[in-house]
Amino acid sequence: MTTRLLLKDPGTVDAPASPTTVNYVTVTRYRVVYRRTDGRSTPGVDVPLPIDGALTFTTADGTRTADFVLVRAAAKLEPPLQALAGGAGVIHAHAQVTLYGADQAGAAVEASGAIGIDFADWADGGSSLAAAPRPIRQVAAPTRAPGVRFVTPTGGDCCHLTAAAGRLTRRASGSPEPRGVAGAPPPRT
Repeated sequence: MTTRLLLKDPGTVDAPASPTTVNYVTVTRYRVVYRRTDGRSTPGVDVPLPIDGALTFTTADGTRTADFVLVRAAAKLEPPLQALAGGAGVIHAHAQVTLYGADQAGAAVEASGAIGIDFADWADGGSSLAAAPRPIRQVAAPTRAPGVRFVTPTGGDCCHLTAAAGRLTRRASGSPEPRGVAGAPPPRT
């Protein structure tokens, strides 16, 4: 995520205000709450459980970029995401991300934003085009869990969270749909 410091009172065109060191904001934690687009949003049943995470960085002049966990790896092994293994559909949701912190004078600061998420069993990108889809073996828990795709509001490029590695990788728009959504499994790249 990228944060930027904006003053509530930016001043005037002739006398613009600029932030001082007292205005710098230190973020100390965040919370993610998921809501499905169809209205069904019971945590642990319809959507993953909310998460609270520790995150410390200070936004001063300009912008600040920080990485954070949007979906816990363990959530892929719990309902409802566990049921998506094997191409059992898609859960369309929004994640409401709230940052908590304080300015340098100690005043509490809170900022919130949302991002669209499509939870599904996304195809892996590490195989050749000729490779057949690997079956999912059921042991104590699925050996492969669903991934997460982050959709931009304009429908452009998106990020894809690979379930196996737990990292964000870029995937261009128009890339194959997840198995079980558009019919047959997509070609593997």
